[in-house]
Amino acid sequence: MNSISIMGRMCADAELRTTQLGTPIVSCRVAVFRTKEQTDFFQVVFWGNKDRPERTNTLVARAKKGNTIGFTGSMQSRTWEDNDGKKRTTWELVARDFTFAGSAPQEEPQQNPFVDLGNDADGSLPF
Repeated sequence: MNSISIMGRMCADAELRTTQLGTPIVSCRVAVFRTKEQTDFFQVVFWGNKDRPERTNTLVARAKKGNTIGFTGSMQSRTWEDNDGKKRTTWELVARDFTFAGSAPQEEPQQNPFVDLGNDADGSLPF
């Protein structure tokens, strides 16, 4: 059985490409925290359906850097030859499904520590 489920944060916005036959392919990297000191990075590929683009469009629109996302699929290796003629192998999670869980961490808006006490016409203090 080849099945994997991960949940982590997007490393960058998802990228959409299209094959010559019009099939959409979404690729992204996801950081999965194992411990406070260890993080695993997964290359994820989602093959869309050109006749039903809704899922692909949702993934591309919402899979933004920092967002929390879960993927379920299988691990597959891919081998190719680089420009120097060396054989290279990579592993990818080929996703069947995805789910969103929350959003990117938001910075706390800084609040002004000073209170506007108003401006009295006669210049007197309000207390």
